[in-house]
Amino acid sequence: MASQYTTWLKTLGPLRADMPMTVRGQAISHTVTYPGDITTATLAGSVKASPDATSELAVFTVGTPVFADGVTTWTISMAGAVTGALPADANGDGRVDLIYDFILTLSGGSPQRIFGGLFPVTICPKSTHYPQISLCVVSC
Repeated sequence: MASQYTTWLKTLGPLRADMPMTVRGQAISHTVTYPGDITTATLAGSVKASPDATSELAVFTVGTPVFADGVTTWTISMAGAVTGALPADANGDGRVDLIYDFILTLSGGSPQRIFGGLFPVTICPKSTHYPQISLCVVSC
């Protein structure tokens, strides 16, 4: 998919994981998994207008990590009031492409981006069912 952020998206390489379409004003919830027991790590995610933006438009709520079956899992979410406050479509096509990323900080370690990509927002849902996704991050 062509985007005004093509160069930044290419720099993500295998860390790129575009979010499914978010409907403005509707809550979203997904799961993030990471190999190993890293329940003492901190995970933070945010949405920005562009890769070089210095301020966040929204932040994800990140649940308590759970370790089971060899992976650590978090629930990430964003309330409908938060998605409803994201910037409006500027060109009249009913969609705005923002970017997001997630930063993981291991206990005693340095912050590192573990994935990111496009965060598309629309005002017009195409159906009434929005399946949840599972984002699986694999260490390289």
